[in-house]
Amino acid sequence: MCVVKIYIGEKKEENKVMEDVASYELNIKDKSLTAHPILGESKKFDFKDIEKIKWAEQDDSLLIEGST
Repeated sequence: MCVVKIYIGEKKEENKVMEDVASYELNIKDKSLTAHPILGESKKFDFKDIEKIKWAEQDDSLLIEGST
């Protein structure tokens, strides 16, 4: 199982919004992302705009460029 980190914006420590994510659901129509961590509560992120979604395979990171 890979453990995912989620960043909003550039891949910088201050942009990391969640780590140790076991699964996530990206709803393109509603412009929302729900992340389910290994431990703790799920968290929903709502976006005004989503410009790009990138996957960084080298370190299992999901990068979302947009505004919340």
